[in-house]
Amino acid sequence: MSGPVKKLQQTACPRPLDTPLRLGPPLLCTEMPSVCGESRVAWAWHPPWALGMMLLSLSMGSSCRRTELQPNGRLKFACTFLPVYVFTLNVVGQTPDVEVELLLPANTGCPHVYAMRPADVKRLARADWVIANGLGMEPFLDEWLRTNPQARVMTISDDCEVIAEEHDHPANHDHAADHESHAHESVNGHVWVSPREAVRQVRTLARKLAAADPARGEDYKANAEAYIGRLEALHRRMTEAAKGFINRRIVTSHDAFAYLARDLDLTVVATLSSDTGHAPSSGELTTAVSAIRQTGAAAVFFEAGSAERIARTVAAEAKVPALPLNPLNSHPGMPSADTYETVMADNLRVLQQVLGGGS
Repeated sequence: MSGPVKKLQQTACPRPLDTPLRLGPPLLCTEMPSVCGESRVAWAWHPPWALGMMLLSLSMGSSCRRTELQPNGRLKFACTFLPVYVFTLNVVGQTPDVEVELLLPANTGCPHVYAMRPADVKRLARADWVIANGLGMEPFLDEWLRTNPQARVMTISDDCEVIAEEHDHPANHDHAADHESHAHESVNGHVWVSPREAVRQVRTLARKLAAADPARGEDYKANAEAYIGRLEALHRRMTEAAKGFINRRIVTSHDAFAYLARDLDLTVVATLSSDTGHAPSSGELTTAVSAIRQTGAAAVFFEAGSAERIARTVAAEAKVPALPLNPLNSHPGMPSADTYETVMADNLRVLQQVLGGGS
């Protein structure tokens, strides 16, 4: 169903697969000046001339300091995309003089192929901290970080139990081009789709916010614990409901659902595409249809958008239903603090509808 699980830590200089910062050769590990006791480490692919520039910037290191406030006395956090924003809304809560901003439009979807706009660059420049999922989910940050090496980026997936990905390529696959342009991801970054992993992300976020902004640290921690209580209740509700599933074999349009499948003890017999930026080949679609027929998979689940047409085509060929699931990477408007819980409850109802066990 999925690759092996590993515990990820990003507090020391990690291996390249442990962080999203990949550009082009050669590889350079950069430990940025310490901020309130936490070293900021960035793995990035840099051209050779970048080494001298980075060494120069590191030679200008600073001592531990608190986060600087905006001119109006407010603190601004820029969150890369939807789940990061919702989690940060909950941890910040009603804390005075703290602003939480969503960088990407709420209806973007998974940000694998997002290209930053000039307005995005301006918002990042105005933020005191950029809060990111990490694990390769935000490649659009790479170039910006290369030109802004002193930017403060806080990743929230450090303590997650991640799933390693396996990549099967056809015989004529151009590995050299793949390594140069796609960086050959080896970790599934969609950890937030699991409420259990979301709990870990929220705890990490609260810890890092408290270290960056000690004056409000207790507020962040208290808000986080209240939110974690709701996420844990959601996880219990979903796993209890999953005990009633009659058929646990499914097909997904995208590997975003691997963590949810692990939580609910589902077997993903086929994934139509592991990358939202690339359409599956005809051979892959034929393989998916065969997998459905051979395993008796219950349905094909897809994300709303371009994947729907392909998913419905495969489902029709295999004579199974096709239904939407939302990995909380898109929302038809600005999300609120309870958006994650609402979306996951909707997902559970869809799963019960086709897998059995619904009331």
